[in-house]
Amino acid sequence: MQSKLSLFDTYRLGDLQLPNRLVMASCSRLRCDPKTGVPNELLVKYYSDRASAGLILTEGSPIYKAGNPASGAGGIWSGEQIAGWKKVIEAVHNKGGRIFIQLWHAGRYVNPEISGEQNIGPSPLPMKAYDKDGNEVISPIPKEMEESDIKLVLEQYKQAALNAKEAGFDGAELHCSNGQLPDQFLRSESNRRTDSYGGSAENRCRFVIEAMEKLLRSLALLE
Repeated sequence: MQSKLSLFDTYRLGDLQLPNRLVMASCSRLRCDPKTGVPNELLVKYYSDRASAGLILTEGSPIYKAGNPASGAGGIWSGEQIAGWKKVIEAVHNKGGRIFIQLWHAGRYVNPEISGEQNIGPSPLPMKAYDKDGNEVISPIPKEMEESDIKLVLEQYKQAALNAKEAGFDGAELHCSNGQLPDQFLRSESNRRTDSYGGSAENRCRFVIEAMEKLLRSLALLE
């Protein structure tokens, strides 16, 4: 007779042995330094207090300042941010926890008042966003990404994964939902392109597939 599984049973996830089957979903805390995006002691305490979960998925971590829609988000593009995440990861690991980073680029959703850079997207179509005080606004019209912009962002995903690996994360997740940049490419409502990244469902999937390939190769999960 097959025994019943419990949430508290261990689970094998790739090369990781998780102590239980409870996963903490990503939940934006926005407690990092609002100017530098460097994780601080507040984030160390927040995640280490939850290290008894089988796996923690961090809040969205912007891969570069141009993709950051939120003041206080912990980035993963600078050496100082990597050092800040190292403290978080060490505290989680010291309590036996496992932690993945959620790699984030918000594309057209980004407010330049927060990022300091032009917002970009698959097509020049604005959407609802938030200003630096948290008020809902319509985003500026994003710059339609040229092929060079697409290649640049894909390289930023690659570097972010390498930075996450350097910081000591146990894995990474590509943030593809809720209107973020990968989702903007997937949806015909936000992707009106006529090149190889738009039009058919297959073409609209191209950006996400190429981003995943960059992450998997960076994490040595794909030859």
